[in-house]
Amino acid sequence: MIQEGFANPCQVAGVEIGVLAYSMGVFAAWGLLMVLPFSLGSGLLWAIVALVAHLIRRRG
Repeated sequence: MIQEGFANPCQVAGVEIGVLAYSMGVFAAWGLLMVLPFSLGSGLLWAIVALVAHLIRRRG
């Protein structure tokens, strides 16, 4: 069981992965809020550069 409030003990093949599972769950839930603005900004920049390159090629 993974909860956002705290890490639960979890043994897999004798290895404790509770903290890892907790961290991955928190990042999956909240990571998008950190990554999305950078992704949208990069996509917008790429679109502008592609448009300018297309217009330059079309003119000359």
